[in-house]
Amino acid sequence: LEKTVEWIASQDAAQGALPTLRAATARDAVSGHYYAPDKMFQLNGDPVLVPIPKPAQNDAAARQLWDVSERLTGVRWSFE
Repeated sequence: LEKTVEWIASQDAAQGALPTLRAATARDAVSGHYYAPDKMFQLNGDPVLVPIPKPAQNDAAARQLWDVSERLTGVRWSFE
């Protein structure tokens, strides 16, 4: 059972990096869009354009993540 779940719900690191690489390098990639695997529940497969998940649209959570990241890294970013 474990191997079956692993086969369905995971992929190796190289395959897992493909959505990020596509978003960063593909000529047809569009800023502000989201790429994820194309197979079952977006758990594995080739990167395709998908709707942005609701949690990723939460402005309060994004602000909190940014604040924590600045605090933990000691790096401040100015948007001016």
